[in-house]
Amino acid sequence: MCLYTDMTTDQIKDKLLDYNRQFKKLAGTFKSFEIVFDYMNFLASEPYIVNALNPIIDYIEKQSAILDEQSEDALNNIVIDFTSPDGLTKIPIFKDKFKIWQEDYNNKRDPNIMAGLPIYFTLLSGVAGLIQEIKDLQKDGNTEQAKQLVEEIKEKSLSVIDTSNIKGYEMKRMTYGQYIDVSRRLS
Repeated sequence: MCLYTDMTTDQIKDKLLDYNRQFKKLAGTFKSFEIVFDYMNFLASEPYIVNALNPIIDYIEKQSAILDEQSEDALNNIVIDFTSPDGLTKIPIFKDKFKIWQEDYNNKRDPNIMAGLPIYFTLLSGVAGLIQEIKDLQKDGNTEQAKQLVEEIKEKSLSVIDTSNIKGYEMKRMTYGQYIDVSRRLS
């Protein structure tokens, strides 16, 4: 991991914009996941950003503990029901964030997209974790397992997000790569 130190806020902004350009250029490819990995490492190594993200990371860690307590079946069977006035609040994690979106939806307001920052950041962390896992496997000499994970990521980067568990709201078709792009831009 490269350490970025003593960068001005303008330099940080330029670096983040560069990651944005790289990601857009490579969206839908395995390389785009590597860009997310580099992006997340940059965020984790820049003191100014780390200081700003600490409250979000603390919040995510608390939500992860809640997630760890959930059964896999419960997580796989979540139904998001926009026809219910409390449909979003039944999601077991990030309840307060989903409550904000539920209130926006119920009151016919545009959603507060910044309320989702921890959710977006969690997705990006998961992508970076997959790339780190590949690097660790390669370092340990587990090349076959690393290749298998690369193939899974390549397939996922092009796949369409499953919206079959969302009721009462017409979702736009979005690839996993597009969702990562949205998450990255908002975090």
